[in-house]
Amino acid sequence: MARIRARTIADALVLLLLIIGAILFLIPFYVVLRNASSSDQFLMRPGWTLWPQNSQLLANIRETLSGRGADVLRGMWVSVVIASVGVVGQIIIASMAGYGLARVRFRYARQVLVLVLLALLVPSQAAFIPRFILALELGLVDTLAGIIVPSLFNAFAAVVYRQYFLDFPDETEASGRMDGLGYWGTWWRLGMPAARGVTASLAVIIFLTEWNSFLWPLIVGQSERLWTIQVVMSAFVFNTTTVFHRVFAGALIALLPITILFVALHRLMVKGVSLTTLGV
Repeated sequence: MARIRARTIADALVLLLLIIGAILFLIPFYVVLRNASSSDQFLMRPGWTLWPQNSQLLANIRETLSGRGADVLRGMWVSVVIASVGVVGQIIIASMAGYGLARVRFRYARQVLVLVLLALLVPSQAAFIPRFILALELGLVDTLAGIIVPSLFNAFAAVVYRQYFLDFPDETEASGRMDGLGYWGTWWRLGMPAARGVTASLAVIIFLTEWNSFLWPLIVGQSERLWTIQVVMSAFVFNTTTVFHRVFAGALIALLPITILFVALHRLMVKGVSLTTLGV
C-alpha cells in the first residue's frame, strides 16, 4: 500500500511538472496572440491587461496582409520555397552521406567522418564571408539558388543518419543484395523507409532553421522579390516608426506553417527521437 501511494504521489508530481512546463511553453504564443489582437495604443498603455476589450485580430491580419510597407504573402511564399527545398535537399544529401559513412567500406572513411565532425565545430558566422565570396564569384547573389545551395550539406543531419544506419539490420541489407539491390537501391528502398522517424525529426529541425534564417537571405537576396518572411518582418521594425500590432500579426502568420508541420509530423518525431536515443 505504501509503495502504491508513493507511486501515485510521484505520478502526480510528474503530471504537475508537465502542466507547469506546458504553461510556460504556451506563454510566448499567448503573448503573440494577445498583442496581435491589440492596437498600438493598447500596447503602449502602462500595466498589463490579459486581453484587449475590443479584439482587432482579423483587422490587424488583413492590414498586415495588405502589402502596405512590405509584402507578407510574397515573403511567406519565398520562405516556404526556401525551407521546403532546403528540407528535401538536405535530407537527401545527408542521408546519402550518413548511409555511405555507416555502410559503405572505403579507404578514407575515417578521414571523411573527421572532416564532417569538424564541420560541426565551425560556427556558421565564421563561414559567412567565404560563402558570400563564393556565391558572388558563381553569380548566385540575388538568386534563390544563392540562398539555398550553400546550406544544402547539413553535417549534423549526416552524423545523425550515420548513427542510425550503423544499427541498420545486416539481414535486411543482405536480403536487398539477394534481390539485386546495390548501395543506391538499398539506401533508397530499404534504408530511407526504415528511417521515417529520424527523417521527420530532422525535417522539422531543418525547416525551422531555414524558416528562421535572417542574415544570409538578407545579404544574398538583395531585391525585395527575394525577401523571406523574416526579412519582411524587419521592415515593420527598422522603419522610422515601429508598427507593433503588424509585427505581432506578422509573427502570428509566420507561426502557422511551423505549427502545421509540427502537428502533421509530431508522432513520427517522437518515434524518431526514441529510436535515435535507444540506438535501434
